Amino acid sequence: MIWLIKFKAAMGVSSSVNMDGSDAIYATGVVLADTEKSAKTLLQEYLHSDHISLNINEINAEQFDPENIEGSADEIADIRQCVLGINEKKPVALANAISSEAYESIKGDK
Repeated sequence: MIWLIKFKAAMGVSSSVNMDGSDAIYATGVVLADTEKSAKTLLQEYLHSDHISLNINEINAEQFDPENIEGSADEIADIRQCVLGINEKKPVALANAISSEAYESIKGDK
């Protein structure tokens, strides 16, 4: 099964995805796993290895339904691309990742 897990997590300055010194990241985890619990654990381990801290008790996972994806056209395309890229050897990918600094900047412009 493929799971989509939308989250906000604390991000360390040494994270490979931290390009602007932000302290948090918003993203959607695309995870190949048998159960919701194992999907959350795989995502947490994946993020932890890149200096990103996620409390799995504060997130919800939903099964991927290719006919019912919410978001903008770009967000949906990013999720679909991640779905195509995950497999047993690489079961986790991040879609629609944005730093807290960039998120706040965009949110403030609206």
